[in-house]
Amino acid sequence: MQQTPYQPPSTVQTILAHVHVGKTAGQTIRAILRKNFGPAHCDLFKDYGDLERDWNWTARCYPRLRSIAGHAVKPTPAFDRHFPRARYYTFLRDPFKRCLSHYQFVLQAGGRGLPFREWIAANADYQTRMIAGEPNAEKAIEVIETRIGFVGLVERFNKSLLLWKRWTGIGRLDVGYCSVNVARSNGVKAEILAHDGAEAAIRDATRQDHRLYRYVVEEVYPRQVAAYGHALPDDLLWFEAGLAAGTNFSYLGLLGKAKRDLLYKPVLRVVNAPRRAA
Repeated sequence: MQQTPYQPPSTVQTILAHVHVGKTAGQTIRAILRKNFGPAHCDLFKDYGDLERDWNWTARCYPRLRSIAGHAVKPTPAFDRHFPRARYYTFLRDPFKRCLSHYQFVLQAGGRGLPFREWIAANADYQTRMIAGEPNAEKAIEVIETRIGFVGLVERFNKSLLLWKRWTGIGRLDVGYCSVNVARSNGVKAEILAHDGAEAAIRDATRQDHRLYRYVVEEVYPRQVAAYGHALPDDLLWFEAGLAAGTNFSYLGLLGKAKRDLLYKPVLRVVNAPRRAA
């Protein structure tokens, strides 16, 4: 199944739109975006009220928007109406590892939540649902082939960053980084896997995710590697050799943080105040 990827109009300034799937290095990607785009990047506020109000204010607050990220970024008609120049991309992760990491994150973040078996039932096929809106791998594959222009893999993160940089067409993009939101320990994962039947339960709850992930690994990702060209191995060696000096800091990023904390978020709270008070 190979279809023509969605291409935005070339005559207008496009917006890089990160479709953020939880526990797929999203915080590290966000740091890279903030560092590069500063006040032209928006991290959609996680405490959503009315999405139409949120998006209206976002478009007004960021008239020169170049990059947008967040769990509410979706290649849907509703989002397209507000951001018609969006150029979508995402990162996926091995479903088994992502599921364990997600539950561990919930517990380590202080959430009591559901017991693991109940939690995975409530969060089954999470990646597929984030892409397609439902646990349907075929639909998610169609969305990736027709609307999402690039898919990175967490297991091949450094290589994926180079492929993503090429896809953006922005030669000056600095994709050096320091990892963000790394788990303090993996004790929760080990404890879960020690229980009989836990591994089978996870695989049963991620069947559609595995179909989607396998398709990306076998079909989409190789096309992206081929499009990069023969220089990829040498470029990857050079990139990884310099990662020890990688940083998430930039003065542009500081300006972006100031805009988000002093203008975007405070006004968004006011915009959504009637809904929360209702």
